[in-house]
Amino acid sequence: MYFKDTTLKLFHNARKCHLHIRAIANLLGI
Repeated sequence: MYFKDTTLKLFHNARKCHLHIRAIANLLGI
């Protein structure tokens, strides 16, 4: 149970980070 929760948290953080990277890339015009 703990392992699954940690994995979900990591996955969610990775998705959030990916969205931020895409937003920054859009601002830079990449």
